[in-house]
Amino acid sequence: MPKTLPDHPNLEQLRKQAKELRKSAINGDTEAMKAINAIFPAS
Repeated sequence: MPKTLPDHPNLEQLRKQAKELRKSAINGDTEAMKAINAIFPAS
């Protein structure tokens, strides 16, 4: 289940987390792929 954003999210931190998640998925991290697929399921 996706996390909710705080009232005043730090967009720089969120951008950094997204980049790290993407890098992990590219490198074959199955947990990263599960997290991405939970947000963007295959159509």
